[in-house]
Amino acid sequence: MRYFCFIYLIINSLGLKAQSLYDIQTVKEIRLSFEQKDWDAFMDSVKKSNGETRLIGDLMIDGQAFPKVGVRYKGNSSYFNVRHANLSKLPLNIKINETDKKALIFNKYNTLKLSNVFRDPSFVREALSYEIIRKYMPAPEANFAKVSINNQLLGVYNNIESLDGNFIKNHFNTDKGWWVKCDPEWNAKEPANCQKGDKSSLLYLGEDSTCYKNFYEIGDHGNWKEWIDFIKILNQEPEKIEKYLNVDQTLWMMAFNNVLVNLDSYLGRLSHNFYMYRGADGRFTPVIWDLNLSFGGFALDGQNPAPLTLEAMQTMSPFLHLENSKRPLFSQLMQKETYRKIYMHHCKTILKDWFYNDEYLHKANKIMQNIDYHVKSDKNKLYSYELFQQNLNQTVSIGTVQIVGIKELMQKRIDFFKNHPAFKKETPTIQTPFTGVVEDKKSIKVGVKGANRVFFCVRNDANAAYRYLPMFDDGKHDDGAAGDGIFGTVFLAKTGMQYYILAENDDAVGLLPERAGFEFLEL
Repeated sequence: MRYFCFIYLIINSLGLKAQSLYDIQTVKEIRLSFEQKDWDAFMDSVKKSNGETRLIGDLMIDGQAFPKVGVRYKGNSSYFNVRHANLSKLPLNIKINETDKKALIFNKYNTLKLSNVFRDPSFVREALSYEIIRKYMPAPEANFAKVSINNQLLGVYNNIESLDGNFIKNHFNTDKGWWVKCDPEWNAKEPANCQKGDKSSLLYLGEDSTCYKNFYEIGDHGNWKEWIDFIKILNQEPEKIEKYLNVDQTLWMMAFNNVLVNLDSYLGRLSHNFYMYRGADGRFTPVIWDLNLSFGGFALDGQNPAPLTLEAMQTMSPFLHLENSKRPLFSQLMQKETYRKIYMHHCKTILKDWFYNDEYLHKANKIMQNIDYHVKSDKNKLYSYELFQQNLNQTVSIGTVQIVGIKELMQKRIDFFKNHPAFKKETPTIQTPFTGVVEDKKSIKVGVKGANRVFFCVRNDANAAYRYLPMFDDGKHDDGAAGDGIFGTVFLAKTGMQYYILAENDDAVGLLPERAGFEFLEL
C-alpha cells in the first residue's frame, strides 16, 4: 500500500530539464531583444487600447534561444499604477510559439508570465503561496527571473507558470475540457435587464449569457449554457453540486485563502483571481491565480467597507461569508455539514504542514537568501532593499499604504486558530487500511477511533469523481466482529482504483491521507 500524490506523479513523469524553468532554487536569466526601437511605446499603446497585438522579438533563457516570440504588457493595477509612477519595471506576457506553433520551452511550456512583484516589498508572497497551495491542488509553479530588454536590465521578476493547454495536460491528464476565467471587466457597463451581480462571485443572474460576460471569460470550446447551468445549480440546488463541481478541491482553495488571508481572491471584495476548468467528467475544478497580495497584502474582505486592521486580519473568522448569499461558492457548500467539517480539516492540515512548525518562515527565508543578491542589484525594483529585508517580519509603509509583515500577521493568526473552539474538536483517527477478497469481490477494512460514520471514497481513475461508499462495523461486511472498531465494505474492484478514507463524528472528520483527495491510496 502506497501513498500517491497527484502532483508528485506529474513531476516525476517529467524530465529535470522540463522542471528547471521553475526551480525555486534558481533565478533564471531572461533576455528579450526587439528590432523596433520604440518597443516600449508600442506595447504601451496596445495595453492602453486593451488590445492583444504582440510585438515580435527574440528570447534567450539561460543562453538558450527562442526566436520570433510575441510579447505584450499584462496586468491591471501592476501595470497601470507602475506606469503612472513613470517606472520601467512592467509585467510581461511572452508567447513562445507566436510564429512557430511547435516551439516549446523544454518541450513543455509555450507562455511566460513575468510579474513585477507589485505591492510586495518582501518579494516572497507569490512564490511562497504557490509553494504552499501546490501541496493540496493543481496550481502554477513559480520562481524568479532576472529580465533584460535590448541589453537593459529591468530587474527581478516573479516567473509564474501560465494556465494554458500545457498546464491542463500536465495536471488533468487530458486536453478535453475548457477554461472559464473568473475576473470581471472592471470598466464594462452593466447590461440592461440583468440582475445585479457581484464581480465573479458565481451569483445566478438568469439564463441570458449577456448578463455574465462582464464577469467571466469562456475559453476555447467553452459553452455558456453549461456554465450558467452550473451556477444555477450552485445557487438553487446545492444538494446536486457534486455532479457539477470538484467540491474537495474547492474546499482546499477556500481553506488556503482563509488561512493565508488571501483576500485578493474569491474570498475578498473583488471576488476574482481564479479559473474554473471543466474536465472530461463535466465537473468544474477551481485553479487559483495571482497571489502577489496573499498574506494580507489586500485587506478588503467583501463584508466590511473599510480595510481590515492588522488585528482583524489576524483574527479573521474561518467562516467568513458563511451566511453571505453573494458568495455562494462558500456559503452554499457550507450548508452541508460534512463539507463544513472537511473544510475545517483542510484548514487544520495547512496549519499543521506549514504554520504550527514555522515551515512557512523556513521556506520564505530560503527563497530570500536565493534572491538577495539579485534584489539588492535591481535598480528598477519598486521598493527599497531595506523594505525587502523588513517586510517578511514586520509591516512597512509604501507612501500612505501599509503592507503587513508576513510573520507579524501569521504569528498571532496561528495562535487564533489554535484557540478557536471549532479547531479543538476531537478528530477521528484512522489506521492503515488493508484489503481482502470476498468471493469474486474485493473488501477493504480499516480501524477507526472516535467516529460514528466511515466512508470508502473511491474513483476509477484520476479524471473521475470520488464515490462515497459507506463502511460498516456490523460484522457483515468482512469487518471482523460487530462493534470492534473495524469498519469494512465489499465492492467490485477495478485495476488502478484510487481511494481515501473519510471518518466522521458529530464535530469533525478525519482523512487518510490527510491531504485527500489530492493525495490518495491505490488498490
